[in-house]
Amino acid sequence: MTSLYVLKRNKSKQLFNKAKIVRACVKAGASKSIASDIAKEIEAKLSLVSHDEIAKHVIAMLKKKSPKAAKEFVSYRAKKRKK
Repeated sequence: MTSLYVLKRNKSKQLFNKAKIVRACVKAGASKSIASDIAKEIEAKLSLVSHDEIAKHVIAMLKKKSPKAAKEFVSYRAKKRKK
């Protein structure tokens, strides 16, 4: 599995750490159980990215770097959906 990184405010990258979410939630007043559940849910949501979400990013990047390829990519996806 690919490591999950967090982009910090200062633009540095850091490995995702569930314990930090737990600690922050507990400091805010949540129980350790609730904080752990939240951290697990966040990790699951961040580590599972849908095909469509990836495609959106690909299209956005192609539009910037190769508009013609972006059009072809969108067209190809539209044809695949019709099948």
